[in-house]
Amino acid sequence: MRIVTIMPTYNRPREFTRALASVAKQTRLPDELIVVGDRCEKIVWRQVEGAVKLFRKHTGGRVIVKAHNLARPGRDWGSTPKNYGIMHSLAPLVSYLDDDNWWTATHLAELEYALVNNRADLAWCGSFLHHPETGENVETRIPPEVPAFTKIDTSEMLHTRSILKKLDCPYGMWWRSHMYATDWDLVDRLMGVGARCVSIKKALSHYTLGGSPVGAARNPGTKHMPNRP
Repeated sequence: MRIVTIMPTYNRPREFTRALASVAKQTRLPDELIVVGDRCEKIVWRQVEGAVKLFRKHTGGRVIVKAHNLARPGRDWGSTPKNYGIMHSLAPLVSYLDDDNWWTATHLAELEYALVNNRADLAWCGSFLHHPETGENVETRIPPEVPAFTKIDTSEMLHTRSILKKLDCPYGMWWRSHMYATDWDLVDRLMGVGARCVSIKKALSHYTLGGSPVGAARNPGTKHMPNRP
């Protein structure tokens, strides 16, 4: 099955380049890559385009690559760029990689295998958690059997496109909010429409603590986000 990887980015060219390099090293490359800038500064976007050019060269045309810098910023923890990516791909399987995170080489291959062989709608893995300043690996997070708040991140997920069609989404597949945990919001709604979930009991992603919504709001006592209209 075809896989699209959607990469939102905002003014972090060094981190983006690291993340993109991890996509290029996948044993199972995505069929499509959609890079979406959240209205990055022009000088930064030129660096992003340079990294994308090198990615195309490295992968030898095996990946369809699209790159777009939004004219109007979402500033909603990547939700607007992710919604843009979803709208501009028809791939049946969807993955995401935030610009401050990166993947191990077998990330996509193992998620695809787990999802397809378990006939699931959503597969996710664990992560090596890194200190935002030193980069030190401070913890290895192994996922539970059932998705839970602060235990699942955007960059750990692979889901089917078809499950999104069951959602009633007046604001787009990803909640456009300045609050934290938009990734958990999506997973919570997917489970609400009966999504079949499977977890891989190993770390296949590298996650920067404090660099994304869940990293900045790690609160194990919180179970659910409030309902949206």
